[in-house]
Amino acid sequence: MSKNKLLLFVQILMLSVFMGQGSSNAAKPTPKKGYLWYNLPKVEQPLKKARAIPFSKLSYQERNKVLHYFTMESLHKARQTHDVKDMEVFLSFQRYWLNEASIFQHNFQYALLRSPELDSTVKNPTSAIGTSLNEQQKGLNRQKAISELTQHYGLMFFYKGASPYSEKQALVLKDFAQRYRFKYIPVSVDGVVLDSMPNSRRDSGQAKRLHVEVYPALILVEPKTGQTMPVAHGFLTQDYLTENFEIIAKELTRRKLGEGVLYE
Repeated sequence: MSKNKLLLFVQILMLSVFMGQGSSNAAKPTPKKGYLWYNLPKVEQPLKKARAIPFSKLSYQERNKVLHYFTMESLHKARQTHDVKDMEVFLSFQRYWLNEASIFQHNFQYALLRSPELDSTVKNPTSAIGTSLNEQQKGLNRQKAISELTQHYGLMFFYKGASPYSEKQALVLKDFAQRYRFKYIPVSVDGVVLDSMPNSRRDSGQAKRLHVEVYPALILVEPKTGQTMPVAHGFLTQDYLTENFEIIAKELTRRKLGEGVLYE
């Protein structure tokens, strides 16, 4: 390439750069000028430095989080650096937590000695003999609760004579009633009387008034007020019937003691 051609190429290149700058400058919009606040320079807010909070000022939960963080950090550091000094740091944290666990366990046990009412094993012993005695006592309490309920409340058994579930439930209920010595009124809602319950009544609207929709059903009725409480719906074994009676007895106790109170 000749010297003249090279010079011409350089001039064209410089001209194109100059024109590009000019066009880019021209493309920039002129800021609009209006009211004073339009053109105020932006004031950069200095970054606020996080205020250091002493460890003693943290909540107990926050302290535990900090200690847990540094413990795990020391663990992972010791694993990755393979440095004995880092392992010693982790072991010091581990020793701290083991000591804390020992203190917590001692305080837990001593607190139960000082305040036996807080110890659930007093009423529910965990030893073999204690568990056996506890089950015997529960059985007596269960029998007492069912006896008191059936003495003060009436029981109505609604069933469908054509249903095999009702037929089976009738046999279970009959044996259950003999076991706990209470009476009940069987009511056939479909007009079919079961052989095991020849003294059954035919439903004349009682099921509808008591909002019974699932059969068989066992309903507890307070004779004076007419208040009802469901005891069982569908087929249930004696164990579940017993459990449901206990739930009803506990609920009635709670109502006597007041809302939100379950035990004296």
